[in-house]
Amino acid sequence: MDNHQMESLISRIPNGDLEALEGLYQDYHHAVYAYSLLLLHNQTQAEDHAQDVFLRIWEKASTYQIGGSPKAWIMSMTRNLAYDRLRRSAWETSIDEMAEDDLSVGSETGHQTEERIDLQNALNVLTIQDRQIVLLKAVAGLPAKEISQLLGIPPSTVHWRYHRSLRLLADRLKGGLQ
Repeated sequence: MDNHQMESLISRIPNGDLEALEGLYQDYHHAVYAYSLLLLHNQTQAEDHAQDVFLRIWEKASTYQIGGSPKAWIMSMTRNLAYDRLRRSAWETSIDEMAEDDLSVGSETGHQTEERIDLQNALNVLTIQDRQIVLLKAVAGLPAKEISQLLGIPPSTVHWRYHRSLRLLADRLKGGLQ
């Protein structure tokens, strides 16, 4: 879905158009969930968080400025709500206490599980910011300029870190996990 289509859906939401929200959800839920999982490190929390993001979109759609970037607006909302959630729950669970299976995904075959573990281990060689850049570009489809605004770093740094991260991931996956 391109920016114009997303803006069209967002502009219909303040009028109570549930179909517009559903269309946005269908197309962009995966990216919101993936970014939520990256930030929260917990599958259940990420699922709940993704739902909360779309509820917030429903509440705040009237504040979206047409001509902006709907993807950046949604991902910025996802990040900000995740940080709020982390601050609220900091006293409940520290990151070190999280169970390993919090990052696992339901019913996978043995081969899928091995691939997921390989990918997770490969991603662990990247810094959190590099993981965010890869996810925002590869999964959410944000251009470098929008990622730069979202993360507060220059676009040239986004390009450089993205390509360096892809090389690191490719090397790690190709050479086997050591």
